[in-house]
Amino acid sequence: VDDEENQIDVIISEENCKNILGIIEKMSPKLRDVLYFRCVANMECSEIAKMLSISTQQVYVRLYRARQTLMKKKKQFIIC
Repeated sequence: VDDEENQIDVIISEENCKNILGIIEKMSPKLRDVLYFRCVANMECSEIAKMLSISTQQVYVRLYRARQTLMKKKKQFIIC
């Protein structure tokens, strides 16, 4: 039974990842890029700001909006 539960958990996790990636892909490039640079490339907000020629405050705003989008959309699928 444990193996079966683990397999189900893996399937759910993979499906959630696909759903999250789908949400991110549908975001505007402004939000998607900032989220990518911060969360995947692990860049500091000041670095992102310089690279995109925007203020650090604008980076924070875009990150906030991207996270809000994820939070709103994630209610559409199961998160264990």
